[in-house]
Amino acid sequence: MTESYKPHRPTAKRLLQQVGSRYALSNQVLIFFLVPAFGVGLIFDQTRTDSPIEYRLLGTTIGYLATIIPLLIARIFLPNKPRPSRPVLIMSIFLLAGLVRGATLLEFSILSGEFQQGELLYRLVGGPLFTLISLILNAILASNYARHKEALVQLAAERLRLQVRSAGVLARVQQQQEELVAKVETLIRPAVRKIQETFTSDSSAAVISSLRDAADEVVRPLSREVAEGNDELNFGSEPAAVRVKSALPKRVVLGEFLIPFWAATMTIGLLVSSTVLLEEPLTALIVLILIFALIFGFGRFIQGLTNNLEIPTWAAWLIIPITYAFPLSAFFVLKPLLNMQSTDAQIYTMLFFEFILGMLLFFSQLVQLQRRETTERLEDVNKQLEVISSRLSQELWLNRKRMAALLHGPVQASLYAAAMGMAQTSNPTAEYLAKVQKDIESALEQLNNPNHLESETLVSVLNQIRDLWSDSVEIKIQIADELQQAITNEPLTCEATIELTRELVTNSIKHGKATDVQVNISSIDSSRFSVEVKDNGTAPDPEAEPGYGTKVLNELSLKWERTRSGDTTRAYAEMVLPGGSV
Repeated sequence: MTESYKPHRPTAKRLLQQVGSRYALSNQVLIFFLVPAFGVGLIFDQTRTDSPIEYRLLGTTIGYLATIIPLLIARIFLPNKPRPSRPVLIMSIFLLAGLVRGATLLEFSILSGEFQQGELLYRLVGGPLFTLISLILNAILASNYARHKEALVQLAAERLRLQVRSAGVLARVQQQQEELVAKVETLIRPAVRKIQETFTSDSSAAVISSLRDAADEVVRPLSREVAEGNDELNFGSEPAAVRVKSALPKRVVLGEFLIPFWAATMTIGLLVSSTVLLEEPLTALIVLILIFALIFGFGRFIQGLTNNLEIPTWAAWLIIPITYAFPLSAFFVLKPLLNMQSTDAQIYTMLFFEFILGMLLFFSQLVQLQRRETTERLEDVNKQLEVISSRLSQELWLNRKRMAALLHGPVQASLYAAAMGMAQTSNPTAEYLAKVQKDIESALEQLNNPNHLESETLVSVLNQIRDLWSDSVEIKIQIADELQQAITNEPLTCEATIELTRELVTNSIKHGKATDVQVNISSIDSSRFSVEVKDNGTAPDPEAEPGYGTKVLNELSLKWERTRSGDTTRAYAEMVLPGGSV
């Protein structure tokens, strides 16, 4: 809990929902009712009768059992299971239990010879009202307490899930990478071995054919399959909830914990029966009005003075009940003026019950506030879980895209470059064949380290692309130093720029049969730059179906286009540079 905080104000709607909750007939409510039931039977009855303690203890026990039996019967039909709140039904059950209690105690007093004047009204009207108010307060306490415990357990479980996911993100990405590499190795290595076997033959045509077959029949389909794969985020095996405790706040804002209206209202409900029993009807009405006015008026006065006053929580346990009980001491002065029949002992009893009621109200608010804060922390944890899940999804998606890009880019390009180089070499030497093999192996090696670009600059990788095709195609690259540094400083943008440029260059050479390619990367404004590739190849086929390369261009660029002017094909794409780095 925090050091101090302001609570939610209780509203009638929220209180009614708590009264009608599934916890209203729980064991906690039955146990909590022991306090008011035995308090009235042992303390208040002592001030109005001369009966011995044994008799009052027996009568109190009978009254308590008579009250909970209807509640236990009702619980058979309304078990403690999730259901909509039913405050009207629950309060009707409470009233019925109070009526059974009153009738039972009335019959007990008649049979024992202790029946007194006013006993009928006291038991049959006061009993249901007393039971209703007491059980309502108990139901609110039980609901707050139970919901708080449930929220704590759920919070602990969510925190555990958060820890598991936090620790598992990198492991899951690594696992995915290993699975993808294994799959790629399984499919590509046989094709590479076939290529290596052709290197030992005298037929350049066989070598060229095997290189192109590996690119078209293995690498291209595999790159699409890897890119379009799905990764299930399954955390079903995570540990279940663990038990945790929630500490009380060390300090509270006193004025925010005073609820004089509800305190005065519940006090009237608890004292109406005994007041009517002890006083004349008109005097009883005046006394009840004064009780409400004194508690409400004094409570609002203290509330206004302490709305911003923080005090230790242990002090609030005393000050808040005293705030409700103290104004009732005025009846020691008002008693002769109103010609009241109540004795000083009965007024002291009223003060005692008001003090206990104040403690219960404060405890109920503390539990409610603990539950509120636990719920808020649970929401924060859930937000963090959503962030981690999103991060994991992005990592897995990016990992797949990187692997697919490596297959579609360096691996496929190395195979095509080798095939074109072989086609232009009438009598390849052993050294040349070794170089071709080395280029292919270097491309395949990148599959084991899809994050290899982290240690590279934009220009260094673009130069690698140029060198790869140097045997058959002349590639010129232009980019301002300031722009290339800005792009290199943004790893994702750098990676996207490399893949987009590689795709445009590969298209020019593979589909356009270009022998001269010019790449110009230039700034558009502070947050955009362009990648322009011009080549002397043939015009693109307008009826060609879009492939994975088109998908790469769509995903990585703001917009792109390919146009033909004379003997030159121009591909142009615009990209975003985060943060306005240029």
